Amino acid sequence: MKNHFMTAITLVLSLIAISPTKADIIDNGSFTTDTQSGLDWLDVTETTYKSYNDVIEQFGKGGDFEGYRYATALEFNTLISHYTGVVISQTEVRQVIEKSANADRLMRMLGSTQLPAKRKRGYEIDQRYENEQWARMLDSVIGITIHGQDKEGYVYISYSVIAKTQDFGTKIWHYSNANINRYINRNIKDPEVGSFLVRKSR
Repeated sequence: MKNHFMTAITLVLSLIAISPTKADIIDNGSFTTDTQSGLDWLDVTETTYKSYNDVIEQFGKGGDFEGYRYATALEFNTLISHYTGVVISQTEVRQVIEKSANADRLMRMLGSTQLPAKRKRGYEIDQRYENEQWARMLDSVIGITIHGQDKEGYVYISYSVIAKTQDFGTKIWHYSNANINRYINRNIKDPEVGSFLVRKSR
């Protein structure tokens, strides 16, 4: 009987150990702190209109982004996991964020990159659907992340995104997707795309 009891206790403790827990995600104005990973995330809006090459040139001493580096796609997933309490390990896969997680709050903290004028896009995509409520993107945070480096030091980059969308004028839902669209012009300055930059919390 004692052995059965100890086995049950061990099982419960192991389940607690592997269960995801929500970290404290703190809004500090221009950056957001994930207390569990010990990383500060610079607001993505600080790097819109700046290309990948523009940003890396400002990492050095005295640069606009001194102390920061590019976040990896896996670190992006970890941030989402810590905020929602749901483990996300896959990249290049759309991950639905439950309504109870309040993804809008995280998007506000990181900084929406979608231009206000674009938040109604979808209605005019095709005139055949002018009388219908077409699916549309309501808001998004899109930034460059890195997903690897070769032996010569070449860094592979991609986009990671948190988005709020509406299906045909009905259900509104949120999702995240890491490491998408690997063919990025490193010199392009996009008003709706920034960079996910991190540093160790101070």
